[in-house]
Amino acid sequence: VLSWIYALQFTTTVRASLLSSLHPIFLVIYLYCTTNSVTLYEWCGVMVSLVGLFIIGSDGMWDLGEKELVSVLVGDARCLIAAASQVMVIITRRQLTPHLPLMQVNIM
Repeated sequence: VLSWIYALQFTTTVRASLLSSLHPIFLVIYLYCTTNSVTLYEWCGVMVSLVGLFIIGSDGMWDLGEKELVSVLVGDARCLIAAASQVMVIITRRQLTPHLPLMQVNIM
């Protein structure tokens, strides 16, 4: 969360919100790269969320306002770090609560 707040100094609010909301996609990719199986429905959810991100972000994603491109890219990288950090939190919670479904752990 702190990485996302710090990134707001460098990037726009729209870009920060959209990039930080990529954590479910990173979670499914992490599960795929490990020995966990990923169902077709989870892959479909990833595709739907990507399409939604592009539709919502197409309006304000490319408007940099008064910020420089290098500054915005630094902020974007920090937002992606925040999303990856959220995945690490979810995986840690999952290890602590193995009896709960993964999406329920995501909501906690």
